[in-house]
Amino acid sequence: MPIIKITAWPFANEKSASLLIADVTRVIHNQLGCPLDKITVYIEEISPSRWGDGGIAGDNPDFKVKSRRMCYEDGE
Repeated sequence: MPIIKITAWPFANEKSASLLIADVTRVIHNQLGCPLDKITVYIEEISPSRWGDGGIAGDNPDFKVKSRRMCYEDGE
């Protein structure tokens, strides 16, 4: 039966992670009809320094802006 992997930056608190697991399980159960005991959901947390978008690591102070760039600027 389904195994759902969620890859994300670390959650701010355990309750958020638990609620996400419960909500994803509920959706899979409702949409596919799988028995609850056959649905596995796990979260793999990745440190922002080990994650990047657009060539910019998530722990870069300018991540929100620089990760949305469309091309390299001269000198990069």
